[in-house]
Amino acid sequence: YSGLTPHMLRHTQATLLIGENVDIKTVSSRLGHSTVKLTLDTYAHAIAAKDQAAANTIGNLLSN
Repeated sequence: YSGLTPHMLRHTQATLLIGENVDIKTVSSRLGHSTVKLTLDTYAHAIAAKDQAAANTIGNLLSN
């Protein structure tokens, strides 16, 4: 793909790692972010999706 940039690859890596439950400190370190807060602020959309999955999991556990 001719429009692919290194920044897009970084973003994809971070989103995929968060989606696979890699701890945020590790993701932040791989990206070279100065703080975990920067990672959390930048990738909040990926974390929000994980929150929905967590809500579904706890709902399933409590309904049994």
